[in-house]
Amino acid sequence: MKPAQSGWARSTSLLRAWTIVIPSLLCLGIESSYAGQPPILPEPLLKQGTLPPEEADGPFQYRSRRKKYFLVIAVNQTDVPKTDLPFAKVDGQRVLKALTGLGYQPMDPAHPMLTGQVATQTAIVASIKKARSRNEEATLLVYYTGHGAVGAKDLWLQTAGQEEVGEGQGVEVSDLIRLIRFTASQKGPEKAFEGELVLILDACYSGQGIVSQGLTLGELGKHTTILTSSSDIQESLSLNHPDLPKMSAFTHTLLQGMGPEWGMADDDGDGILRWEELAIYAEGQLRSLKKAGAITHAMEPWMVSNYRKGLLAYQRDQVRVWNSSYRAILTTDEANKILAAHLQQLEATPEDKLALPQEAQLLAQTLEPAPEDSYAQAVKATAEGRLENARALFAKAEAQSQERATHADAVIQRETEKQGQIYLASARMEMYAGRFTEAFGQYQRAATISPPTTPELLNELGVAGLRAGKYAEALPYLTEALRQREHTLTPSHPDVAISLNNLALLYQAQGEYAKAEPLHQRTLAIREKALGPDHPDVATSLNNLAGLYRAQGEYAKAEPLHQRALAIREKALGPDHPDVAMNLNNLAALYYSQGQYSKAEPLFQRSFWIAHNGLGPKHPTVKQVFANYQASLKGSGQPHSENDVWEKLSSSSYAPTSKTSSP
Repeated sequence: MKPAQSGWARSTSLLRAWTIVIPSLLCLGIESSYAGQPPILPEPLLKQGTLPPEEADGPFQYRSRRKKYFLVIAVNQTDVPKTDLPFAKVDGQRVLKALTGLGYQPMDPAHPMLTGQVATQTAIVASIKKARSRNEEATLLVYYTGHGAVGAKDLWLQTAGQEEVGEGQGVEVSDLIRLIRFTASQKGPEKAFEGELVLILDACYSGQGIVSQGLTLGELGKHTTILTSSSDIQESLSLNHPDLPKMSAFTHTLLQGMGPEWGMADDDGDGILRWEELAIYAEGQLRSLKKAGAITHAMEPWMVSNYRKGLLAYQRDQVRVWNSSYRAILTTDEANKILAAHLQQLEATPEDKLALPQEAQLLAQTLEPAPEDSYAQAVKATAEGRLENARALFAKAEAQSQERATHADAVIQRETEKQGQIYLASARMEMYAGRFTEAFGQYQRAATISPPTTPELLNELGVAGLRAGKYAEALPYLTEALRQREHTLTPSHPDVAISLNNLALLYQAQGEYAKAEPLHQRTLAIREKALGPDHPDVATSLNNLAGLYRAQGEYAKAEPLHQRALAIREKALGPDHPDVAMNLNNLAALYYSQGQYSKAEPLFQRSFWIAHNGLGPKHPTVKQVFANYQASLKGSGQPHSENDVWEKLSSSSYAPTSKTSSP
């Protein structure tokens, strides 16, 4: 999982670009996904009532294949007089069984449930630490049942062996969250858990401690949900009714909602059970239990969350409404996430127009926004390449949001945040339209509403500023993104390389080659270590470093780098991949710059035909390579009319056997 991402996300996908050094020629952008390649996403899942045989968190979450883990802590205290909770262990076992049935796996297979004398603070800490090694896209659910006590700020959870329950006794909820989210030093090989965290707390005073005493949403960490029983008395409320099991009333309602009463808990009937729906269901059931005399005091469960996309699970035979509004929200957010990911890194010249990622185009096919949802319609239009339509729809969405904000003070903050979301999505649309100055302006409008804090967000703004030629404005964003990544990640992490690469290209664009060179070299070293010497991303760094040397006229340094990059991509991607054409073009341009026309010509010819066959004869890249070859013929004193160039290309050994038309 990536931050409550608001569409911000990290990706190792690269923006492919062409580097041309022939005087007076423009640099090109090249598609990052090509015709004829298999789709990156699975087949759309929109056939009513049918599902593939894969495990999933929900109809939409099939795409992310998110893993789900749990830890059950049941402090029954049967060995401590006057503090025992006889049903806690049984409750924990029932929750364990229910979560297993919903596709969750034990975080610590050796200790799926900590109970009795085993549920010590040390054992809890040891099990929690295992969360840090989990995939960042995973969901971690921690269920606690036992005594709770209100502290100065939040709730203390009792652990095994305590004879008293009070502040300073056991584990504090905020410390539990910090333990999961952060390492002690933020350095070294250990890593914080960055996925979705859910805490279900069935303890006395839980709502009083979490909500009333001031544990803020920011302190919860990203992607966090806490669901509590929220009883306000020092008594564990168990069921007391002949027709009901002997267990906690709160846990009983949760298990009902997760299991036999799924349809009732799924409030909007879309087949997706969300945490907020489960909380609403539990509240209603507890009210009914109090009215029936099954519990002695009223209970009002609380839920606090900074992660509206959190899903519990789903059951295939109960999926009824596929095209729900919530599914549309998820799909829109995911499309924004994909679009943002392809704006994270630069290669070659920053002015190149970007290609829309194929993943976003495929996902847009599954998005069916409501007629009145101009924002979702605009995101769909962006992903499909209908950028003029998207621009008009974003303007309409902004006007609608501003209109709603005038109706009541209570919605001003919500609509202001919505406008920030609109500006971000609009900025990305303008990036793909090649209108970089307009895009950076929209990014800055978004930043005035919500200042960038994550390295992904800072990096995206910096890249936008660099593309727009706003070097002074871009520099603090890129340097802060690098600072954060160097502080929180290992020195050889690929994300550090992304920031180094972008900062190097900023200095290179300003002609500050002495500053750019060591950054390019660090980027190359990190990728070689982290990804291996033959990874395509290594070829990217080789090209960028070669471009730096070429700009300074150091051709002897640039040539072996271009040659190695070409060899890597031929091996990794195949000899006819358009990225190979890019490398051929760069090497040909290097030879041309040195007057080695006989070496440059066959490389230009091969580059042209790879691009022609892979992208189609009308593609702008094909036309530009044609112009590059034409300029090289002119520079070497050869006939160079369009007919002359086409005749040479058609008679070259790289031309296809079937007849083709001139671009």
